[in-house]
Amino acid sequence: MTELEEEAPGVTRKLTTIFHADVCGYSRLMEQDEVATLSALKECKSVTARFLDRHRGRLINWTGDGLLAEFASVVEAVQCGVEIQKELKARNDLLEDDRRMDFRIGINLGDVMVDNEELFGEGVNIAARLQSIAPVGGILMSGTAFDQVRNKLSLEFDFMGRQSVKNIAEQIPAYAVVLDPNTRPSSQRMNRSTEARDDYQMDGNPGSIGAPPPPGAATEGDAQTIFPGPYAGFWRRSVAFLIDWGLVMVVAFTLSDLTGGDFEPFMPLAYVLYLGAFESSTWQASIGKKVLGIQVVDLQGRRLDIFHALGRNFAKLLSILTLFYGFAMAGWSQRKQGLHDKIADAMLIDVDGLPQAHVEI
Repeated sequence: MTELEEEAPGVTRKLTTIFHADVCGYSRLMEQDEVATLSALKECKSVTARFLDRHRGRLINWTGDGLLAEFASVVEAVQCGVEIQKELKARNDLLEDDRRMDFRIGINLGDVMVDNEELFGEGVNIAARLQSIAPVGGILMSGTAFDQVRNKLSLEFDFMGRQSVKNIAEQIPAYAVVLDPNTRPSSQRMNRSTEARDDYQMDGNPGSIGAPPPPGAATEGDAQTIFPGPYAGFWRRSVAFLIDWGLVMVVAFTLSDLTGGDFEPFMPLAYVLYLGAFESSTWQASIGKKVLGIQVVDLQGRRLDIFHALGRNFAKLLSILTLFYGFAMAGWSQRKQGLHDKIADAMLIDVDGLPQAHVEI
């Protein structure tokens, strides 16, 4: 610290929430109509200023079409971002597609340097990089920020993988705020189209934020990376199965006793429907899996929709018809997948074994 004070008098450090926002396709909008674009930007600045005040955010600066602000609370920062995006979407829905002024927002909790009310350092850079790869009209936050809001807000979040971003040595765990469950963001660099890549340029490197995946890496669309695990093993899955099957049996026998009907023949169907409903819910797990700290996800670590969840469980019939070989595959396959998991492009992850996300400054 002595060396820092000698080199930069007046510079201090603090932990804060950095909020970075930027207009998508601003250059294109200015080329089409400078006057209308400047007017729209002023309106957007007014909107963001109102919500910043409401959530006690501090505006640091507007640089052209980019906003940098800070919050004492990550919760307030995320709530502010959600309200800004919803307000701007309502305004944009009244405009032609080529006149929309959409924002991307990046949020990071990190250690920064403070000099005359300005913020500097890697904590700021991470927020800016996350903003640059956020979905259009969306919010992307770092793992450090997500850890502070995961149990405090009635919002859904999608894990977008560990992102390699320019000039940041470590990969950054990234989480997208689900503003509309019907249009969930796609994982891993958001499947940017060729037409939109000019919006993502950084330091003259179009369409690229970090190093490309290594040769032979699994890809889907525009470089979707397989979720790295940790994966739930065969024996934990087996215990979860016993718990879930036992619950279904108890319900079936109870209904039989109460009604005098015979519900036992319907147990396999009830079991599949039960699993499909729970595994496509926000739990992403049946009761048995929840107890064992297991979640069901797709190959990019996202929640399954109801159709994929049901398809995965109906596919267990094939795992049975192979003399249970399809289940045993989970014991030695690379990602602990059974045959039915592979058919549905699904995996079971060990939630308890996930590392706590962090970014070293």
